[in-house]
Amino acid sequence: MSRTWLSSIRIYVCHATHYTRPRTLAHNFRWRHVIPLLKDKHTLYVPELPGYGLSSIPAKADKRTVGNLIVEGLQSVFGKERKVVWIGHDRGGRVGHRMLVDNKPEHNIISAMLLDIVPTTEQWRSFANPAASVGRHNLNQLASKLDHADST
Repeated sequence: MSRTWLSSIRIYVCHATHYTRPRTLAHNFRWRHVIPLLKDKHTLYVPELPGYGLSSIPAKADKRTVGNLIVEGLQSVFGKERKVVWIGHDRGGRVGHRMLVDNKPEHNIISAMLLDIVPTTEQWRSFANPAASVGRHNLNQLASKLDHADST
């Protein structure tokens, strides 16, 4: 697997090139155990979502912008004509869902698998109950700006 920086912002990507359709595994950290099982059989494109890991934060970080940046990077590696299978987990699934709803032919997304994406309204409704939200503390941190300098 090679690792590269792509796109108009820095997107850290692992990819393996074979003759199969690229599988975009969106939300890199979650795929770390799956990549070794797939990399010798499938073409993979595994971006760290902009704003996560080593990837830089885009000026606008909505799902559509992030998805377009990922597709831009994907096409710079595999070309604009190659058909893509989008497999997204959590935030990567939400970004993939946005791309599917937009349904732009130039994205070349021909199929998708979206894992662990709870509807946003249900997710935020659960935070109204403090006892229920304790186990999901990381989700509300993703939506707010954290000051890591104060953490111990």
